[in-house]
Amino acid sequence: MVICKGMTVSEVSSIPELSSDHNPVLFEVSLDNFTSPALSTRAFPNWSKFQTILTSTLPGNPKISNTNDIDNAIQNFNSIFKNAFNNSSTFKSINKPLSCIPSVIREKIKIKNRLCKDWQDSKYPPYKTQLNKLQKDVKKDLKNFHSAQWDKTLSEVSSDDDSLFKIVKTHSNKNNTLHIPPIVGPMGLHYSTEDKVNLFADYLENSFQENPEPYDDDFIERVEEKVENFMHRNSRRHTAPLTSPQEIMEIILNSPNKKAPGKDGIKNIALKSLPLNAITYIKKIFNRSLQFNYFPTDWKHAQVTVIPKKGKETKFEKNYRPISLISSLAKILKNFTHHCDRNHIIPDKQHGFRLQTSTQHQLLRVSYKIIFQLT
Repeated sequence: MVICKGMTVSEVSSIPELSSDHNPVLFEVSLDNFTSPALSTRAFPNWSKFQTILTSTLPGNPKISNTNDIDNAIQNFNSIFKNAFNNSSTFKSINKPLSCIPSVIREKIKIKNRLCKDWQDSKYPPYKTQLNKLQKDVKKDLKNFHSAQWDKTLSEVSSDDDSLFKIVKTHSNKNNTLHIPPIVGPMGLHYSTEDKVNLFADYLENSFQENPEPYDDDFIERVEEKVENFMHRNSRRHTAPLTSPQEIMEIILNSPNKKAPGKDGIKNIALKSLPLNAITYIKKIFNRSLQFNYFPTDWKHAQVTVIPKKGKETKFEKNYRPISLISSLAKILKNFTHHCDRNHIIPDKQHGFRLQTSTQHQLLRVSYKIIFQLT
């Protein structure tokens, strides 16, 4: 048996070269698909340089005449944005120092493990007594060692730099770390990250299905016809007021810096450093989207993460709540429903996806109409 991580065992063979009854086993490992773990890095952008690069590489007035041009403009913006961010940032690897346990304690741990094996094989009572005593000694020595390490760290903290802030932030976020245990699947427990991801993907795919339509096709056809006629009579596409760079910048400045970005990785703090030509570029995308009644395809894609439901068994994938992270620019475009409210673009009878209203208000409105007609 061999235990490996991050690599594939391509061939196993027994080598009868020794005179003993036990043959050594040769495991050949394939490194073709081996990927070393990525180092933790942190970016330190130079926002002035970032603005200079965007000003010289991004056009302020892109040519957009159809919905395909909108999608192409977004992809072009993402590419130029990432290039400007990478070229204006310095990246620092975050190397967490390893806690080196003293050799005296490591030797005690070896003796403890050997005693544990002897006790399991023989069940000899004196072994158990020695094992219990040694376990207490090792636990006490480790506690004293970590306590001394912590005291040393605190003695090096200074209020003149950010070392104290880093310690407080690190220890305050420890309880927020999400660890997903082995997940129960069709073939039993799944331990690897890839298997867990596939289980969640299959579950979410089954959940994100359209509801089955009712069997009354004639009714569906009549409803669709009425909706189409209503939209045709009340269409204001040609008179829809457009947005402005000032309005877009106001929404960006009011966006929280620490909100998680979407699939494109564009953070709110970076949007606040955009130059004027980038704002006018985004304005053109928003205005064309409003004119064509089109929500861009790239902004419909979300990065889905899962968090466990409170009080539920975490070994079942159904007991996790999906959280969809969409693009920050998509959130800004969604905020223009308020712009549509102020300019009466959205019909007053619509309550879903509007500020301080919901589908419950629509039900109350219909109930009121029914009661009013009956009385």
